[in-house]
Amino acid sequence: MLLSPQEAEYKSCLHSELTKLLKEEELYWLQRSKAKRLVHGDDNTTYFQLLANGRYRKTRIYQLEQEEGVIVGDENLKTYITNYYKGLFGSPESNHFTLDETHIEDISQVSNLDNSFGCF
Repeated sequence: MLLSPQEAEYKSCLHSELTKLLKEEELYWLQRSKAKRLVHGDDNTTYFQLLANGRYRKTRIYQLEQEEGVIVGDENLKTYITNYYKGLFGSPESNHFTLDETHIEDISQVSNLDNSFGCF
């Protein structure tokens, strides 16, 4: 059975939309994989997904083997690493800094007259 002109046009529109979406997906994975080149016309999406996911697996810490035993799990790793660096660097030093923006007596202020002489 042949398609009507409206159905043929709709099919053509859907086909072009699908092509556009596939191209966008391939570009997304190219950017995520940080690969340097894209071979025009090839469907490299799977290749780029493997690169991006492989880099993620290589840079992720899943467990730490310490004298205390194996530390597994994101929350346990975060707690252990935080405590390690706190012990390494010690407690923070106390300081006398203030973030009070109302304390401006020791800062020279620009008058309205000075402010009117702009360099514009």
